[in-house]
Amino acid sequence: MIMTADQSAPAMVTLHRRLLAAPLPLLQGPLEITALAHDLIFQFDSAFNASLLTRFDQLTKSQASLAGLLIWLLADTTFSRVRLSASDLAQAIGTVSIRDDQQIDLAGILADEDLREELIRLLLSALCLCPEGETAAQAEDRLLMVSAAERDRVLAASRAAEQRAAAIREALAEQRAREAADKYTRE
Repeated sequence: MIMTADQSAPAMVTLHRRLLAAPLPLLQGPLEITALAHDLIFQFDSAFNASLLTRFDQLTKSQASLAGLLIWLLADTTFSRVRLSASDLAQAIGTVSIRDDQQIDLAGILADEDLREELIRLLLSALCLCPEGETAAQAEDRLLMVSAAERDRVLAASRAAEQRAAAIREALAEQRAREAADKYTRE
């Protein structure tokens, strides 16, 4: 999603502090994510369709724990000035993830400033929001800088480029060897 500067989210420092203040029971689970999601979404859009909540019934334990942390973050009073739709909230809470195929370690996320920032920025991006004091371009650039997925993509592209370069070097060496052999046989 493309971030817009129409509405801004709270400042990054506020959101970092909110994550660090997450209560221990939230981190230990299990949680009634559907009920928590309902309460949060109701705060933003009291006329939402309850069918939006069915997505939370299919979350794994790890995904549900992360969703609980995102709900905790969005429940901060600083978000009360932001207009968010029920469908956008449900989509963001149910899909934002730092690691797609690994168990999510909430304590690890909270302990690592870069992972916290990545999680916050992924959530804000999914909601098309920019942190307070940042333009859309700055927010997108910063997300790319801290994104593990982007880092993995760049590393994969770099490996592929190196493999292509090695293949070209090998092909050139073979060509030079053939040319040298042809020159030798002509003489």
